[in-house]
Amino acid sequence: ERDVTVEIGLDQTATLEAGHATGRVNYITHNHGNVIIYFRPGDFEHIGIETGDRFNLTVGQLTVYVHYGTTFSEVPVCEWIAFPTAEGDTIVAINFGNAFEQLNPSIGDPATIRPIADSRRAGGSPQKPTLRARGLRGSLAPNRRPVPGSTRMPDASPQ
Repeated sequence: ERDVTVEIGLDQTATLEAGHATGRVNYITHNHGNVIIYFRPGDFEHIGIETGDRFNLTVGQLTVYVHYGTTFSEVPVCEWIAFPTAEGDTIVAINFGNAFEQLNPSIGDPATIRPIADSRRAGGSPQKPTLRARGLRGSLAPNRRPVPGSTRMPDASPQ
C-alpha cells in the first residue's frame, strides 16, 4: 500500500501583527472562482478569529465581510465564506458565486484579515452592507465600495 497522507506544516505562513494578519494569494480555482490564501487555522486564532466568527478580508483595494466556517453550506447563497483546506491553507469563496471575479487577485498578492468586534451577535449575523442591491454577490465591509469594473454578476456555478 502507498501512503498518501498529506503532511500539514505547523509553520505559520502569514505575518501576524496586533489586530491583523497578512498572507498571500496562493492559488485560484478558475473553474469555481475560489481563492486559496496562505493562512493557517492558527493564524486566525492568533488574532482572535474563531470558527463561526466574521472578519474583514482585504485584497488590493477591496475589503469584504467573510464568515469563517468549515463548509460552503454554512452561509446563504451569494455570501462570503472562508475555511481551512485539507492542505492547511484557507479557501475564500462566495457560496454559488465567484470570489475571483470580485477580488480580482493575482498569485502572490497580499491579503489581510482583521477580526470584527462583536461579530457573533445573539440571533444571527451582525448587520452588514450587501452588494445584492447593485446586482453583485457577496458582502462589502462597512464604508467600502467595489473597485471599478467589479459590478459584473458572477456566474452562479456550484461549488
